[in-house]
Amino acid sequence: MAQDKKKASKKTVTKKVAKKKTAKKKVVKKKAASSKTPKVQVTVSAEERHRMIAECAYYRAINAGPRSPEADRRHWLDAEVEIDALIRSWSS
Repeated sequence: MAQDKKKASKKTVTKKVAKKKTAKKKVVKKKAASSKTPKVQVTVSAEERHRMIAECAYYRAINAGPRSPEADRRHWLDAEVEIDALIRSWSS
């Protein structure tokens, strides 16, 4: 009988703890804004394109330093490429 008491006293009591249920958040993917907006064809007149190129070339020249006819031509050509790419990106 003494052994039965020892065995009984060695038993440990374990409590079962209820796990909390966590609410899972739903992940909703949003559609890209470009798919909702209709594509608009942008047209730029020749005068407006020329003005944009002139302004871009002007700012390139200011930031470049000393002026020369070759540098001015290079600024104009680089500005043309930049503005044409910008106008293309508007219409696509």
